[in-house]
Amino acid sequence: MRDHIHTVVGRYKGKIKVRDVVNEAIADGGTNILRNSLWLEIIGPDFIAKAFEYAHEADPDAILRYNDYSLAVW
Repeated sequence: MRDHIHTVVGRYKGKIKVRDVVNEAIADGGTNILRNSLWLEIIGPDFIAKAFEYAHEADPDAILRYNDYSLAVW
């Protein structure tokens, strides 16, 4: 995941001011808080924190956000 984020974020470093780092990781209901994903299975629940950490490493000046269809940020 680190290599992928560094590649994508690094490619556009300084050109994109605001980035969606994690998209729709929260489950819609049920007993699980997080939606099942490969990142969750491979890394565990701290994959969200790691994604933000790696994105910040790749572009420290970018504004980093979590994106979910059920959230509104104004």
